[in-house]
Amino acid sequence: MSRVSRLLAMRSTRAMIARLALVLLALGLLMAIACDDSQQEVAPSPTDSPPPTASPEPTSPPLPTPPPDLDQRIDDCIKGDDAQEVASFLETCLSDRGIETVSATNAEGEIPAILLDAGSACAYIESYVLWNNGSGWQVQSLEPLLNDGGYAGTTVGWGWPYRPDGLMTEGPTARVVADGATLKLGAVIGQSGCGSGPHASYVLFSLVEGEWTLSWDGRTAFAGLIGQTSVEFPGVGLDRLDVRGTSFGRNDAMSGIFADHKLAPVRHFEQVWTRQSDGYALSQERVVPSAVSTLLEFVYRLSSGDDPAAATLVGDVSLVATAKGLGIIKDSSEPAWWVTCTGGAGSFATGPCVIETPDGRGFRFAMLENAGIWLISAIDACTPAYNGGPCN
Repeated sequence: MSRVSRLLAMRSTRAMIARLALVLLALGLLMAIACDDSQQEVAPSPTDSPPPTASPEPTSPPLPTPPPDLDQRIDDCIKGDDAQEVASFLETCLSDRGIETVSATNAEGEIPAILLDAGSACAYIESYVLWNNGSGWQVQSLEPLLNDGGYAGTTVGWGWPYRPDGLMTEGPTARVVADGATLKLGAVIGQSGCGSGPHASYVLFSLVEGEWTLSWDGRTAFAGLIGQTSVEFPGVGLDRLDVRGTSFGRNDAMSGIFADHKLAPVRHFEQVWTRQSDGYALSQERVVPSAVSTLLEFVYRLSSGDDPAAATLVGDVSLVATAKGLGIIKDSSEPAWWVTCTGGAGSFATGPCVIETPDGRGFRFAMLENAGIWLISAIDACTPAYNGGPCN
């Protein structure tokens, strides 16, 4: 190799070494930058998807509250002395002042008195009593006494006017009577007006030192005895209440045999409650005759081993043996049996009636009515559909 060739080869080798050194230096710088950037938050590029965010907890809208000046609006809307005119003007005046729902009713009796509901539709109703004992109209909120915060659909100005059988109640819904030196106010009130089971109840107030107090509450007294109630005054005064209702919510020896729900045929009752001092006591009760009441009592008597009593509920005494042979005896530990009756609506359907047991058995009962007395005229086994369908 010539001297010139050797010089060119040496220069080429040195150049390659220099380039390699530059590459190594660049790699070192990149690694240092990468290590430093790993300690810092990298900004997302414009095309990156935003990081997921936690969804807010779902919340219900706040319950409506009464206007803070509702009492003042009521005071401003009291005009005149005649209770009927005052009640009528209250409804108009409060409605004009932005109160969505207003209902006022007059109480019969010793002094002019008005029961008033005012609020926001069904969501919030506040109840009041207004009375005039000769020195002008007085106003008192009943919410502390009714103790439902206005949200349970309890109303005093509009008591539920329907009986459980669908007929309308009759007579007044509130009365004021003198009781010695005290005044008593009895009022039929509406309950559960915002729900699917509106009904009536009854309360008794006493005027003590210029303020109404709660003496007796039918909402607790009726519990476990009768449900879906209506209440009426049958005569003058407050000495007697006629209460009609159903077995829905009742707790007695026959409860739990058939499923009591709002679409099922249930027993109907008529009760008399009589005044005793500052309260009332149940004095009379009658079961309204119906096909389903007879059927329920028949199953109860059979299951209790009372064959003679069961025999009074059938058109032919041999049906008692037929029923026992089919196994129509309910153990108290079993879930409730389902019953449906055709031939009419609700609890007063005429039959046939079908019982369906939780284990899938079914029984059909033909019913016969004579002079208001319902008897079982035939019994046979069948295969029921779910919850009261045809029984084949």
